[in-house]
Amino acid sequence: MRPDEVTFSSLLNKAPDYERAEGVLERMKKEGVRPDEVTFNSLLNKAPDYERAEGVLERMKKEGVRPDEVTFNSLLNKAPDYERAEGAPDFECALQVLKRYVNTG
Repeated sequence: MRPDEVTFSSLLNKAPDYERAEGVLERMKKEGVRPDEVTFNSLLNKAPDYERAEGVLERMKKEGVRPDEVTFNSLLNKAPDYERAEGAPDFECALQVLKRYVNTG
């Protein structure tokens, strides 16, 4: 029996950090198993910050995997929570995530 995308996605979820999860993804590809949206969503959830999560989204699209609502909800949860210098909550990042989701179709 050979591991499939479900096996690797489960392993990726168990990774203790983003770097180890990246290693699982690379091993998956070396084994000839194509990552799916669940795999990329799992990696996105391991991302330590918004910028890396956004990088996962870009890689996902580049590899021909269509983001789903879980992808964008996960990305939305990674949006920065800090206050901007002018004192307004950083809501703009979350709005941009929503806009990208709507434009993806």
